Amino acid sequence: MGIFLKAIDLSFLRRLTDGTKKKALFYYASSSLICQALRFIGVLITTRLIAPEQFGLFAQAALLMSFAGLLREIGQTGALVAYQGTDQRYAYFNFQTNLLLGCVASALTGSACLLLKIVPLELRSLAWVLAAIPLAESLTFTNVLMLQKRFRFRALGIIEIICLCVWLATVGLLVGRAPGLSVLLYAQLAEFTCRCLLLFAVARLEFIGFANGSDLRHYYFYQFARPVIPLVVINGLLGRVDYLLLSIFSTRMELGVYERLGQFSRIPMSLTINLCDKVLMHSYSHAQADRRTLTRMLRKSMLVMAAGVVVITALVTLFLLIFLPHLIGRQWSPIIMRLWWYGLPVILFTPILANISLFFSGLGAQTQLLKNTVLNLITDVVFGLLFVAGLGAAGMLIAKSISGLFALIYQATALQSRLKTVEDLSKQS
Repeated sequence: MGIFLKAIDLSFLRRLTDGTKKKALFYYASSSLICQALRFIGVLITTRLIAPEQFGLFAQAALLMSFAGLLREIGQTGALVAYQGTDQRYAYFNFQTNLLLGCVASALTGSACLLLKIVPLELRSLAWVLAAIPLAESLTFTNVLMLQKRFRFRALGIIEIICLCVWLATVGLLVGRAPGLSVLLYAQLAEFTCRCLLLFAVARLEFIGFANGSDLRHYYFYQFARPVIPLVVINGLLGRVDYLLLSIFSTRMELGVYERLGQFSRIPMSLTINLCDKVLMHSYSHAQADRRTLTRMLRKSMLVMAAGVVVITALVTLFLLIFLPHLIGRQWSPIIMRLWWYGLPVILFTPILANISLFFSGLGAQTQLLKNTVLNLITDVVFGLLFVAGLGAAGMLIAKSISGLFALIYQATALQSRLKTVEDLSKQS
């Protein structure tokens, strides 16, 4: 963290944000670090005490919930982020949309667990938990977005820390007393339920209400839902295509060790882009009419992300080489480290690609986001089919590395083109 913050010079912070946003960045980054530490402790405990096959089942549960959850997002999140007005009805409409779609996703998840024969028996016995998780998560979306728009990142940070403590406490209470799958799912449900209740308390139910009107329907459904639904569906598939390919063409153990590697490989991303992603996205949104500020903000953030991820990845690699056998045991350690080397390109590409996505999201460039996601999905599937059957988890990491390189080249070109468009509009105005 110290190295990362040194890379962010004070002049960058002064130019990137005003005083309120500086505080938001500080609170968000600090809470993210604490949450990452708590999550890492839980990862070490669960990895040491739970068998790889149980993580494979957990990954299949995540795959099932994500497919049912494709219907949870029809562009209402991007619509609320892009809305810069003060009409409270837009928040009400967002909440009721999230509530309805969360109920639909919950019903689909529970039904799929009980009715589809391809669903493992271990998941069927926990159908109610899998159904409750997407609903609890959906109820948090509006409150989180509105508090972020008001830059209340101190309150959000405290909530995240409390929720991670609840998650960790649930893991500690259940591990060794219940099957590994149950431990992981109950801990996730406890975390989302705690977050939901605390957000309602902090927001004081301010964003709960009923709203309807032709202007709301036009804004949410015509302006955002129509172009965004394909993006959301494809993005949802992209997020879990690796789990799907490993489930079909490899073993449950390979899927389990791939899921575990993801918990370790997320550390560099958590210490770079995740420290300021929400602040950056809303800052891009606020600066979209100011070409000079927008361009400077993007260039500075890219330099920070690139330098940060290289330095942090090197430090994390050194840490894992020295301490991992003592932390998770000698059975797991060589498996994780072998996959770590395969996953290094993905780790290095991810924060840069994430920052580009934040830029397009902040500007409401849904069509470009769709193009980026389609290319990424196609390359993931094509190269995944080539490598997964023979190499398992390592093959999926090779596929994602090649896919990430294609994505980086294409999105960098699209980014330059978008900045020129902003420049032209600025000159016209």
